[in-house]
Amino acid sequence: MTTVSNDGGESPYSENKKLLSRRVALREIGLATASLTLAASTLAACATKPDNKLTPADADAHIDFTSKPDGDPPKMLDSGQPVNFVQTHWKPPRQPRVADGALVHGELPDTGAFANYFQAQIGGDCRSFGATWTVDDNDGSSSSGVMCIAAWAGIYESGSGMTVPRTPGHIVVDTITGEWQWWISDGKGKGAEHLKVVKAGTCAPPASDGKSAWEIAVYLDPAEGKGRLRLPGPDITNGSRDIVLNDTEIANALSALQLPVATIASTSHGATVVMVEHFANRDPRSARYPRFLSMWANTHSTSATTEPSRPQN
Repeated sequence: MTTVSNDGGESPYSENKKLLSRRVALREIGLATASLTLAASTLAACATKPDNKLTPADADAHIDFTSKPDGDPPKMLDSGQPVNFVQTHWKPPRQPRVADGALVHGELPDTGAFANYFQAQIGGDCRSFGATWTVDDNDGSSSSGVMCIAAWAGIYESGSGMTVPRTPGHIVVDTITGEWQWWISDGKGKGAEHLKVVKAGTCAPPASDGKSAWEIAVYLDPAEGKGRLRLPGPDITNGSRDIVLNDTEIANALSALQLPVATIASTSHGATVVMVEHFANRDPRSARYPRFLSMWANTHSTSATTEPSRPQN
């Protein structure tokens, strides 16, 4: 996949069909060719206990948008951490808003790419994070929008020309096709030059009926050099909602792109901000955006703790 400079401020990445179609090519160079045996063994290292789940309030950082009044989003999470949600380098400034118990996209431009961010400073290096949202295919939308969630090293200001922060997990899901991508960056280069896809696929997501909850979660294990992505629905290739990414795959991906090698450990260091994002690569007024219900994150190790539960409709 090819990233573009974010000097125009639209987003740290540019989602497009050409980029998505290269998923097959990525797999051919070994980015998504982990065997079922390897997947099973690495998943076991990041395993959770399904019979002992935490409540959302037990996460280090969390917010439930379903209980919030309409208007500007809260300036703090339910757990007390500060939030940044205004992109000031746009006229007018861009920000999401709360409507009908969900974090929605807010004011939209007429043309071009569009992105806004709800970014929380969680007070330590992120070890797991997730969100829930709904999608409504009757909201007048007709083109793909993108759900994005990430942990990264600093508050990002779109339109400012700043380099995209270092990130071990910048996950996007197409709200119509179910295509997903795992991006990583070492936080170097100009703009989004070093933000690259290292694994991709397509999942069979829940219904787009405005009621069914989609959920996603990322678990990072820097010591073992691997991460686990929990998709909204089963991947159509392997039939599993759990996707494992390891340092070898990351090295192969970045080497193929002639970029410096990075690891889960090196990219998660200093990743103290967790965000959710509404994004559209084009036709911002007709894109089908996610309506976020909740967001959560943990700074403690995820390989030896239980998986936090997320609110369900």
